[in-house]
Amino acid sequence: MRLRSWAGLVLAGLLLCLAGEPTAHAQGFPFFPANPAPAGRPSYYPGAPAYPDARRPSYREERRARRPVYREERQARRPAYRAERTPRRPVRAAPAAEARKAQPEKPAIEPSTYIVVFGDSLADLIADGLDDAYDEAPEIEVVSKAKGDSGLVRNDAYDWPKVIQDYLNGNPQITFAVMMVGVNDRQAIREGEAAHDPLSDRWRDIYRDRVDAVAQAFADRKIPLLWVSAPPTKNEKFSADMAAMNEIFRERVQKAGGVYVDIWPGFVNDENRYAPVGPDVDGQTARLRAADGIHFTSAGARKAAHFAEVEIKRLLEARSGASVAAPAPKGAADRQTPESAGSPPLPAKAVAGPVLPLTRPEVSPDGALVAGRPSLDKEGASAAERAYRQGVAPGPKPGRADDFKWPRS
Repeated sequence: MRLRSWAGLVLAGLLLCLAGEPTAHAQGFPFFPANPAPAGRPSYYPGAPAYPDARRPSYREERRARRPVYREERQARRPAYRAERTPRRPVRAAPAAEARKAQPEKPAIEPSTYIVVFGDSLADLIADGLDDAYDEAPEIEVVSKAKGDSGLVRNDAYDWPKVIQDYLNGNPQITFAVMMVGVNDRQAIREGEAAHDPLSDRWRDIYRDRVDAVAQAFADRKIPLLWVSAPPTKNEKFSADMAAMNEIFRERVQKAGGVYVDIWPGFVNDENRYAPVGPDVDGQTARLRAADGIHFTSAGARKAAHFAEVEIKRLLEARSGASVAAPAPKGAADRQTPESAGSPPLPAKAVAGPVLPLTRPEVSPDGALVAGRPSLDKEGASAAERAYRQGVAPGPKPGRADDFKWPRS
């Protein structure tokens, strides 16, 4: 019975809703009168109220009536406005651009120093590093005559002493020569029908003779030779062979009067082993070696070239007879007084002072050791005795920071 009563109530509610829907539509929206939609205006839902449009026709007519008058007034004002408007000023160039345009072009500087690099693929990278080092020095020109797969062992493929002689005969403009070989020379040297293993006794003798031939070619022309050592490599056996070749380079080049440039310390760690990463010329940590463990990166080539650059600077200073002066600060010439302009130049400062051994004991003129035990008076001896033997600190002096006596006198 209870279920039937609930069903009856629901059915009655539905009937009441259906019966009251037309009445709701007929009554319209409770806030606006149920006016029919004007002609040409769609009705969005049945019985929707129409907004009062009592003022719209008059407003539109007034606006349309004002349009021609507004256009005539605007067109009448345009000529006067254009006549009153001042002409546009010409755009001036930026002061920096005018200054650059006003400055005369600097004449081209002809190179006076020619650095020619010979050797293998590592020598070619050294040439790139030197070119980068002297990028802002137009008076120095770096020329690369390196051949990547060359060395001193296979003279049948590329004979460096002959190539150098031919270059010197046809190019007299060479100030310094830079040589670097070795990475392609870990192979047997053929002598007639015999083949000598790398770094054997006979191999070393023949290799020395070929280093001498290269060094002598520059010595005969009085051209300073800088022989750059081979760097360590990722392979330990390879590095050991490079170290053995470096000893030959050092011995023969220095005997011929050349300069041996040792770059090995710049590419090893504290244990004297190959280091692919390390400080560059600016002191920043950078990758110095390529992935093959032999060649340089751009930062490594610049660092290797820095070792040769230091020796070239020293040779240039020795040739000029004085150290290269630092550039004067901007405006220094304007601040010179007649007294300073006519003062004699200061004597050149020595590059290095006297050599003093670190292990030699210092001796006074009378022969006694300078570092001997000092002699103290009675008061000083007792204070030192108490401080160092008994561990008693000396008393504070009046007015000193450790004087905590209060009140202060």
